[in-house]
Order: sequence, then C-alpha cells, then structure tokens
Amino acid sequence: MKTQTNDIFRKYTTPETFERIKEYTTVAEMWASAAKEFADDVAVVDDGRSVTFAELDKDVAAFRGALLEVTGGKKVRVALYSVNSYEFVKAYLAITTLGCTAIILPPQLPDMAVLGCCMKFGAAAL
Repeated sequence: MKTQTNDIFRKYTTPETFERIKEYTTVAEMWASAAKEFADDVAVVDDGRSVTFAELDKDVAAFRGALLEVTGGKKVRVALYSVNSYEFVKAYLAITTLGCTAIILPPQLPDMAVLGCCMKFGAAAL
C-alpha cells in the first residue's frame, strides 16, 4: 500500500506509472535498486559526457570507500562544496549511501565562509 505522501504524485502520473512507484527506507536501498534495475541506462549527462547507472555505481562505490577511510565508518556530517556536476552527484550518493549527512554548500561561497559553515554545522570532512 502506498503511503499518503506518495498520493501527491498520483495526479502527475498515469495509474500504471503510479503503481510502479517503489518505497525505500534508506537512500542506500534506493540507490542499490536503481543501479541494478537501470544499469545500462544513462544516469547523468555532464559536459557532453553520458554516464550509465552501472558506471556511476562503480564510481560511487570507489568514492564511498575513500570516504569510509576518512570517517572511520562513523555516521558523520560531510560538507559537499561543488558545482552542479557529475562529481557532485557521485559525492552526494557516496556520502548518503554511507549513512552520512551531506551538508551542501553553494560553490560561490568564499573560502572563509566555507570554513565557517563547516564549523557551524559540524562537518567532519569536506
């Protein structure tokens, strides 16, 4: 049974599409399902480069591994300071599928503001 929140989407989709909406308890669960189900489909197009879900999943896993070393496996806040790009998508998915919280910082912030935001929001990594 769909949650009441999902009913918001009913008016924007066909009944067939609405019935295909899946519920997930975590971002990691959602990502694993999407990466498997749509492996050969294009996930991101950035600067003329198309990346499939399978390729993105591989890159996310590598980034998540590096992030795991930095965080020591703790569920911490990680600041993400990037323009809207493939690198942003990869980092965001790695952070959230690791169970960490992404603190998204606008790329136009000056260096001192980035430092201040990291301190204010308790970022353990940038």
